[in-house]
Amino acid sequence: MQGERYRYKKLAKEDSEIRLLHLHAGSWQDQLSSHLEHVQLSQNTRYEALSYVWGDLNSVCTILLDDCEFEITKNLGAALRRLRKENEERVLWVDQLCINQVDEVEKSTQVALMPQIFKNCVEAVFWLGEIQTTAKPGMECPIDVANGPNAQDGIAVALDIIRQLESGDHLRDMACFQVVEDKTITVSPTYMTGLATLRQIMTLPYWERIWIVQENILPKRGTVVLGSCSAPWTSFANAAAMWTKHVWHCCRQLADSLPLEAKDILLDFTKKLAPLMTIARSTNGSNVCLFDVLQQTRNRKATKGCDKVFAVIGLVTDWLEAAPILPDYTLDEFQVYSMVAEYFINSKPRSLRFLMGNHLRRPQFPSWMVDWAAEDHSPYPYELGWGERFYGFYNACLGRPVVAKRHSASVMLFNGFTVDEVHAVGDSMEVHDWKSAVPIYDSWYRLTEVDTHPAKPYIAGGDVENALWRCVTGNVYGETLAPTYRKAVAEDFALYKKFEREMREAKEGQWILSDELLPFMLVIPASARNRRLFITKRGYIGMGPLATQVGDIVHVLLGSQIPFVSRKSAVCLEDEVNEVELPTFSFVGECYVHGVMEGEIILEGSLEQETIAFC
Repeated sequence: MQGERYRYKKLAKEDSEIRLLHLHAGSWQDQLSSHLEHVQLSQNTRYEALSYVWGDLNSVCTILLDDCEFEITKNLGAALRRLRKENEERVLWVDQLCINQVDEVEKSTQVALMPQIFKNCVEAVFWLGEIQTTAKPGMECPIDVANGPNAQDGIAVALDIIRQLESGDHLRDMACFQVVEDKTITVSPTYMTGLATLRQIMTLPYWERIWIVQENILPKRGTVVLGSCSAPWTSFANAAAMWTKHVWHCCRQLADSLPLEAKDILLDFTKKLAPLMTIARSTNGSNVCLFDVLQQTRNRKATKGCDKVFAVIGLVTDWLEAAPILPDYTLDEFQVYSMVAEYFINSKPRSLRFLMGNHLRRPQFPSWMVDWAAEDHSPYPYELGWGERFYGFYNACLGRPVVAKRHSASVMLFNGFTVDEVHAVGDSMEVHDWKSAVPIYDSWYRLTEVDTHPAKPYIAGGDVENALWRCVTGNVYGETLAPTYRKAVAEDFALYKKFEREMREAKEGQWILSDELLPFMLVIPASARNRRLFITKRGYIGMGPLATQVGDIVHVLLGSQIPFVSRKSAVCLEDEVNEVELPTFSFVGECYVHGVMEGEIILEGSLEQETIAFC
């Protein structure tokens, strides 16, 4: 893609030198013209940093760079044309132009500097792209237009909706919503176009890109630019935070009464922004670990798989007493993901927590190595992180650190215990409202015989009804809006039964139940939805991944506070020390097994610790 007529001058690596783009002044129709300047990051040069999506690498346009023709992607060309000033230069840092993209060594060095580049900029410009609008080239329509939005200009109306959501007003007091009845609202007719445009805005490729995470979080201030319109980045973040507050707190019933399409649009808006807000909060005076940012950005897109790691390591502030991972574009995906897995195994607290969550992977990756580029496209991807979210509530390994040894490129040996084999599996909880969850609950009651023998003794103590509700909730109780959680106690069972009764009375499409049932509305979508109940041969009841099947094995591994469902593979290893064949397994996913979560199988002493091979 890079034009052959231009030759980059080498950067001084030891001086943290970068290039800045001087975008020459010009009118809308003029050819884009620019030149590059070498500066040291320590010089405090004033510049803006551009956050954008490259776009199709085969869809290019030509600009002048130091009087030489240079090809860039059309999306970058559109951004530069919008950002160019008529009467003065604009100084920008733009990765596509300021980094020699064919020099892997330079790229590794410059990517490592990107966090500082975005921290040092006077402002970041978040170029979302172009969508159809009635605004003419060069026309400005900032979010705080004095006379309100033009009803024909979808972008301006969408931005006005964001402004209203940001305001903190209750839903019934916002102009974009119309109260139909006392407890029912709909979208005001004059804002229908804006809501449809908001959906377009949030489906732009920009929001899926992994690089935008550090680019949005690290700058001191930022402006969102969409075609000819602009808005402060804080408006987007604040609007998403306020909508979440309305949905879960002050305006829950009204929010739930919105038409389904409107709810979906606003839910998508908050879901796209939620990980950015979560990471931003954690970077504000707190230690940020690699695991946290990798999990929060799991479903974002990158052209190269290595960038699923390299794009976020600049946000890490605590490497947990292990050597930091640095960008290195001479490595391939397998090498990078292997390096990440071994980093987690060897860093404090020597835990297997990194294996919690999405277990999708491409065939070339072993199950103990997370394929960070394998995206989860289920309707509720953020709710699949049950094990990651509630990890600290359990202690299946009694706090013992991981014991692991690399056997080969694709095989890792772990120390642990074999608990039992899966004997029966129940229906999967793949539902979109409480009403559709009822038949799944009924099937679980039948599978465990709770419907006919609720007082039947359970293998780990108590009865099967107690074991079942603890499995459904993950033995966790949501306490407040924050939300914060605690371990469930016996006294919570009465409220759980009320939750079950109200769930059975829910209407189609209903997610919001009585306020007092919020503790279980917070927990169960993560602990049970997109999961499957199972029973082992010895009678343990558990909640595992959707892929759990009869014949799978439940393992407790040292270093993991949560058990795993594993599947035996056809490959065996030669154990030369003991002169036996060692079976190999693949991870299916983490699971809750009642009576195993507090280290009971280790404490009772009936199982021997063994070496278990995973491929």
